[in-house]
Amino acid sequence: MSMRAKNLAIWNGSLIVARKNLRLAPGWLGFSLERDEHQHQELTARIEANDKEADRLASDAQRESGDPATLGHVLVSVASISFHRYLSVKAESLHKVPRLPSFLREKLKSYVLDEYLWYSRSDRRRMRNYLQECVRRYFQAVAAFRAVGDELNVGYAFYAAANDLRTANRFRKARRYLNQAETIATHHKDRTLLDRIPALKERIRQRNRNVPNYAAGEGGPDA
Repeated sequence: MSMRAKNLAIWNGSLIVARKNLRLAPGWLGFSLERDEHQHQELTARIEANDKEADRLASDAQRESGDPATLGHVLVSVASISFHRYLSVKAESLHKVPRLPSFLREKLKSYVLDEYLWYSRSDRRRMRNYLQECVRRYFQAVAAFRAVGDELNVGYAFYAAANDLRTANRFRKARRYLNQAETIATHHKDRTLLDRIPALKERIRQRNRNVPNYAAGEGGPDA
């Protein structure tokens, strides 16, 4: 159930971009075609239905978890739902961005200054709340895994949290959680996790330089 809820949140990200594209014409004041307005309404209804279903599935999965280990895996998926909702808000709320040299865009993005320049206070609050909820759920997962002595999955939860925070350009916290994941993976000699860590560590070190900002329309076929 929790994986289906996560997939619905990911799907909504695509639907939200499609809905935004219906309103991107310069000087947009209203729909020029009845077809576009109808499609916008259909997308909005689908997005809202998906959100409700994802919340229901996530709640049911947590309630029906038979043991802490299962609950831990459910909470990792629930954390991912909040993270994808953060990305959706960031994509939908971004409006026209002034053309800037690539090095300046990279600098703004890597210090999260883009969120202060190009988003409203209410949008920033929504994004911040989703990220905080994401981290809170990861820590609940960590507590659940530790309740049954499953330290290796604690490491994977820290790694997932670090990767989400790295994507959101929160590098200090990402580095902190990745260090915890690496300590655990080293102790358990888990090659799967150890092999993943260097690439993420390098992305954090470079502060996501040369990583497209998909929410801002970078990295597409015309980039």
